[in-house]
Amino acid sequence: MDLLFILNILWKRKWLLLLTAIATTLLTYFLLGLWPAEYKSEAILRTGIIERRGVDLERDNPFVQQFQVRSQFSNLINRLQSRTSIKKLSNQLLLHDLKAIAKGETPFHKLNEDEWVYEAAAAKEITELLEQEIQGSEIDRTKAPQIRKVARAFQYDYESLLEELMIQRDGDTDYLKVGATSDDAIYSATLVNTLAENFTEEYNMEHIEEENASVQFYAKLAREKKREIDSLNVGISEYKQDKRIVDLKEEGSFLIAEKKDLIIAREEEKKSIEGLRKAVKTYGDLLEAQGFELTLEDTESLLLRSDIAKLREEKANLQEQYNLTGRFDDRLRREIDGTDRRLNKKLSQLAEERIAEEGREDTSEDLKDIFFKRLDTEVDLLIAEESVKSIDDALSRIDDEAVGFVEDEAVLENLQGEKTIKTEEYLTIVSKLNEAKRVALAASKPLEIIEYGEVADEPEDAKASLIALLAGIVSTGALALLLIFLSLFDRRLTPQRFESLTQLPLIGTLRPLVGKNQDLSQIFFHPTQQPEEQTFREDIRRIRHEIEFSGAKKILFTSLKAQEGKTFLIIALSYALSAMKKKILVVDTNLKNNELTILANKVLADNPLFNGVKSSGNSQIASLETIWELDDNIHVLGNQGGGYSPAELLAGRAFNEMLDNTAETYDYVFMEAPSMNEYSDARELLQYTDKVITVFEANENLTMADKNSISFVKANEDKFLGAVLNKITN
Repeated sequence: MDLLFILNILWKRKWLLLLTAIATTLLTYFLLGLWPAEYKSEAILRTGIIERRGVDLERDNPFVQQFQVRSQFSNLINRLQSRTSIKKLSNQLLLHDLKAIAKGETPFHKLNEDEWVYEAAAAKEITELLEQEIQGSEIDRTKAPQIRKVARAFQYDYESLLEELMIQRDGDTDYLKVGATSDDAIYSATLVNTLAENFTEEYNMEHIEEENASVQFYAKLAREKKREIDSLNVGISEYKQDKRIVDLKEEGSFLIAEKKDLIIAREEEKKSIEGLRKAVKTYGDLLEAQGFELTLEDTESLLLRSDIAKLREEKANLQEQYNLTGRFDDRLRREIDGTDRRLNKKLSQLAEERIAEEGREDTSEDLKDIFFKRLDTEVDLLIAEESVKSIDDALSRIDDEAVGFVEDEAVLENLQGEKTIKTEEYLTIVSKLNEAKRVALAASKPLEIIEYGEVADEPEDAKASLIALLAGIVSTGALALLLIFLSLFDRRLTPQRFESLTQLPLIGTLRPLVGKNQDLSQIFFHPTQQPEEQTFREDIRRIRHEIEFSGAKKILFTSLKAQEGKTFLIIALSYALSAMKKKILVVDTNLKNNELTILANKVLADNPLFNGVKSSGNSQIASLETIWELDDNIHVLGNQGGGYSPAELLAGRAFNEMLDNTAETYDYVFMEAPSMNEYSDARELLQYTDKVITVFEANENLTMADKNSISFVKANEDKFLGAVLNKITN
């Protein structure tokens, strides 16, 4: 379906569409004029959803932030429209109307007595129940259905009130609009203000309680987390005290440095021991060379003397301290030197005494010196060996301490890691606590009425003209869509849909000719300027052109059903061709309905269709007595009718030879066959014709029989000249 097809459908119904548009517009405008005037009132609430919001990482994302804001506005609107909010409003309005009726005043809404009949006693009971419920007192639940019934009678039920209310966000602002429209200006203002006040008071109370509860919750969490951190600090401190740990890193570094110094000192002492042992041997050899033997036992006995042993032990202790301090303590070095001098003095005295005990008078100073050095070296050797041992003990101690440090470090790292986690949690809680305090501080009035609904002075503009115009447009559009929709399922034959429905070429259309007794010869031989005649002539001339252009001489006219205009088309085409000085022989081969014969009003017994035709060797097909003239150029060969079949009637009668002999006498031979749906005549006459023209009646639906006949035509497309659509309306 193309655009032209749609436009054609709409153009054909243009007056219907125009009338529909005008009628709908006028009717809508008239009905709107009868509609009662409506008054609108609107209150504006500041929500604080945007203004009091802090900034956090989650809301830094603009998409998340917009979603949260929209969600909070949606939640707020849904709460305003909830049954709880509307029920409280309904109770207050109902209470107002009941009191107004009791005082003889006019209520906001007229009572629907079909729902509830007013009785003073019942109204008083309902009034008391409403006052109790509005004040927050519990009422007998069995009375609730009665209150709802009265509310419906005054149209204060949930559905009715919700229809009058309009609650929405004001653009992208922080404001919320609560509006109401009714036929009473005071009622509209009362409706929005009462709802806004009720909801604002309730919401603010709940919100403040929620924010205070949030502050208390986070404060409690912060205190608990602080206690956990303090407990960890105490644990770390006690562990360090038990292990005598000041600073693991410094102590570890000190131990490493101390161990390094001790190792160096031990190596030096070991080197010193080797030298001292060689010196002891050397001095011993020198003493032996002078005939003075000093055994190891003698040396040990001499060195074990109390004064010597005391000085030696004192020097060894000082040396040990000096080594353990890294040999950088000058005080200890001086003390060692002082002790060493005293020890040398004692050893010198001991050497003299020992030599004197030998009774040698020739003792030289060299011998005394050697003997002294032997003892001194022996003392130094003993002290060095004891120093190495003490250094090894110190190194073992350091290694033990190092192992303890590793364990202490693991324990302290675990405690410190737990403390770090607890501290981060504490800081997060404190941040949320501060935010909750800030919101609670700003939430004294989170929802605030900044503009109350006013009593309207004038009714709302009904915009009747615009609505009526839109109604006209919509109704016209709906009708146009309906017409197009119906056209899609319309299978009737029209010039626009013919080829798509039949898959046959259309060579012409015929519009009805006004006047049943119209003389067709006059239309072509004495034309007038009447539009109907001109249109008809042009339709016939287009078909005539297709016949001339085809080159066919013998043409069979048929149709799918009877009375579709074959005879009329044949006569009209004959006159159109006669006007061009063409000679036409019309052979009435419609044996079932011989209208052509009846039209000529002459049927002879001596009829070639019944008696056969014998060729005389010239162009004469029969005597003129058997043929009559409609016109000088139009001759008709009729038949007697009857239930004959062309195949049966024309068998052995040289009918085809007779038609061929007309070539010199006639330009065209037109034959008519009965309808193809009912009879087989067209199929049997196909052998006697050059081309076939099928006549269809416009606005007829195609049946299954039609489709079968069309299939036959398609199967013989080499002989099919085309279709003519007759009786079209425009």
